Amino acid sequence: MQQQQEELVAQRLPELMHRLLDCDEENKHPDYDDCLQYAKQRMANFNRPPDSPESVEENLGNFIERFHLEFLEELGDTVKLLSQVILDDLQLPEPLKWAVLNFMLSVNFRAFNSARMFLRDRKACRSQLLESLDWAYRIKKEARLSAEQQQLEVLQKQPLELDSEVGSIAGSSVSAGTNLSSVDLSLDLSLLSSPEGGSSQVSPASIRQPWPYFRQQQQPEQTPELQQQEQHARQSLSLALSQLQLSQELQQSEHSIESLPPNEPRIVTNFGATFGAHLRQPLQDDQLAMELYGEEGYLLRELLSMFFQPRDCRNFELVNQLIQLRPEAMSSNPIKQQMLAQFIQPLQYMQLLQLFIDCYQRHLETLSCLTAALRRLLKPVVETLTYFEQRVAIDSKQATLRSLLRAMRPNLPRLQLLWSLAAASYVLPPQQLDIAAHFRSQHIVHNLLQLAALPPHVDTDGRRGAAAALLLHVLQVYCQCLDSWWLLGDFQDWHDEFPAQLQLVGGRTHYVMRTLHGEEVALLQCPIYQIIERHIICAGKSLAVLHDAKRLGHFVGVHRALLKKSLHHMLVKTLLPQLKPYQLEQPRKLPRAPDIFRQLKATENEQLRAMYYAYYKETLVDFKLPTVCTIDELLRQCHGCVSYAPLHELICRSLDRVLEPRVLLVNAFVVHLLRETLQLAPVLAELRAVYLLFDFAQYAEQLELAVDQLEHGCHVLAAEQLQLVLERHNSRVAYPFRVVLNSADLDQLSLLYSCDAALDCIIYASQLDLYNIAFRRQLQLQVALRKLQQLPAFGFNTKVSGSLVSFKSSLELALERQLKQASLLRASAECEAQLQLSGSLPQLQLAHNTFVQQMCRILLTDNDNEELLQELLMLANIMGKHWLRLKRVFGHPSTPSVGCEVAADFDVRFGKLKIDYLLSIHRMTDAMQCLLG
Repeated sequence: MQQQQEELVAQRLPELMHRLLDCDEENKHPDYDDCLQYAKQRMANFNRPPDSPESVEENLGNFIERFHLEFLEELGDTVKLLSQVILDDLQLPEPLKWAVLNFMLSVNFRAFNSARMFLRDRKACRSQLLESLDWAYRIKKEARLSAEQQQLEVLQKQPLELDSEVGSIAGSSVSAGTNLSSVDLSLDLSLLSSPEGGSSQVSPASIRQPWPYFRQQQQPEQTPELQQQEQHARQSLSLALSQLQLSQELQQSEHSIESLPPNEPRIVTNFGATFGAHLRQPLQDDQLAMELYGEEGYLLRELLSMFFQPRDCRNFELVNQLIQLRPEAMSSNPIKQQMLAQFIQPLQYMQLLQLFIDCYQRHLETLSCLTAALRRLLKPVVETLTYFEQRVAIDSKQATLRSLLRAMRPNLPRLQLLWSLAAASYVLPPQQLDIAAHFRSQHIVHNLLQLAALPPHVDTDGRRGAAAALLLHVLQVYCQCLDSWWLLGDFQDWHDEFPAQLQLVGGRTHYVMRTLHGEEVALLQCPIYQIIERHIICAGKSLAVLHDAKRLGHFVGVHRALLKKSLHHMLVKTLLPQLKPYQLEQPRKLPRAPDIFRQLKATENEQLRAMYYAYYKETLVDFKLPTVCTIDELLRQCHGCVSYAPLHELICRSLDRVLEPRVLLVNAFVVHLLRETLQLAPVLAELRAVYLLFDFAQYAEQLELAVDQLEHGCHVLAAEQLQLVLERHNSRVAYPFRVVLNSADLDQLSLLYSCDAALDCIIYASQLDLYNIAFRRQLQLQVALRKLQQLPAFGFNTKVSGSLVSFKSSLELALERQLKQASLLRASAECEAQLQLSGSLPQLQLAHNTFVQQMCRILLTDNDNEELLQELLMLANIMGKHWLRLKRVFGHPSTPSVGCEVAADFDVRFGKLKIDYLLSIHRMTDAMQCLLG
């Protein structure tokens, strides 16, 4: 089969490369050889497990369900035909058939899932868009036909030299067939409103005129009914396009979650610069603009443009990068001069806010979130300015400084408030932007929390409520990191801004807080930092266990109802009821300018529509955020509280409250997993029994044989013998022991224990090393003691044999004392009892670690005992050898020789030697007895 697969790969892989690179044998692609070599290496090193019929059946079900949901049932026959062709191919081995089927069916499952999720919304948007386009094209066609008819009536009365112009008008048409997939939703919707003729130059003065002025110049008059229908169709199409754009953006964010970091800041356009340039365009010719608008009108339009694009101009200049009024522009009218002075500070606030947003919006996700909130809160100010600009364009009587001041008066405090919050939350010079990202992120959270905790008598401009709203909005970044942590075991912290981090130490996962240095240490006192630190400490060990054991997915699947909820949404929902007692009756809403999207639908200027739509997208609320989590709603809720409301305490308590259930849940889950599912107590009991040889008597003969083989240099046979004993002893086949013995040295002997990865949090590798030391010690003692106990009795009774038997008994007692079985069994029983009482992971770890420490204290810590142990083992070895020798010499005394003088002399001499040997054994026994004490 392997050879068939290799032949198939060698035959088909070059053909596949030709098809993928769109080339042939004669005209090879420049990268053909490299791609082919890479593909061969990938195929050779492909370690994916073989596909099974069950996996193919599951993918086939998903595949068919997708086409049923998308109303593509006719493709079922095609799928059946292709599958049958693969199954009937006799040249393909069975595993390869399943692999090909699985590859064919496992296509775009995420796309299928998203299509199923957004099918209804996409169908509704599609039908509405088609209907709006059809309506708009029909109205446009009717209007054009009516205009052509009117033009033909005029032609009968006009000279013939207008034929060319008539031909150009009659030849223009609108294409009815538009490919919806190629519609650029970010354009200015000029499809329905731009004239179909050639481009024409528009003077700066005419740009300020309302849209009907252009319609009168560029197209024949339409009836009011047709204009109303066309306007309605335009608005319907605009709404449909915007809805489809939002749906596509939401779906694209779902698709790109695997390819891009989820915290990647989105790119926004600079509406201020674009709109400011648009406002300055009519002012390029100063003399013409002064004649057209007058002095105050010119000053007003320049003032409006400075709100969006600060630069040196006729009446304003940049001094130290800040907007100032030119001295020569000071009016002799004190009232007008006073009004102008009132605009300087708001202009500077607006300028600084825009600089803040443009500078920091892409540095960190926390900063992106902060700048997005500021941009959203700045939106009413921008809408007021754009709406006032439209009113001035329509009615020149509105072009007065007093009118602008009256329109801007409700927004002036907001500008000051937003800039004070931005400056107090985070402003760093460029040279300090290279400091640690997590410090900058925590700096923002800490500063916003301090602003929310301002005493009421200090907070005179409402910064407490706004800071609390911004803090809640910024905390979504931390909540997203924690959500990812609970679901994936990783914070998904692409910018390293979260206070905690994942570390791998010895292949094990640890969740620790990032280190703070120097002045950063003050952030340790931040309550939110302390809450997160406490949360990481309490839940980190349990989550690390699940993550390392690949069981986190099971935990998430079982408790999906809690863990799939957005932590930020839960935080806001927990906080809002606590704010109710502190909230006053909502004040009457002040009149404000229409929303930018309403202004977009109300204007006919395509250039303005494009800019308004771009700004609408810039300030669009994230559709993934519930309404209660948007910055507008958060600001409304926090601003509605009394001045003495403890907003900072309520936020911290709410955060702590939503985190606590998860900690209790994961700790209880891990304890249940270890104690009940993985049977921790029996596993540890078996571990102690094996390493400490509690059941030595059952396998004494086999273990003694293994030690004897090791003493004779047969380490391979000894390892096999020990492995056989362990296999008989082990009652858990899933958790085997394995003997490692590379030489005849007993100190090289070790037992490797393979258990479930989740148990690694209880049974450390360092503890197994200590267990192995204890195993080697106990094995030597048990075997030495058994050898002494198995020595045969003497067949003679002498004083020497009596002293030898007495010494043997003393040596056995000394070895039994060194075994310390009673102390070990007592410590084991205490460990069992402690495990039964333990209700958390640290307690389980402590129970086992306590036993290991007691074992070390009993067996391994005393160096004097270790020296005594070696002496006892040496004495036991010597004792056993001399005992057996005495048994052989004196156990069967020889009969004296008769009739042979030489033999008789030999017997006499041999008798003297035996007596000398017996005396030497007696002296040696006395000496060894002295060693025993």
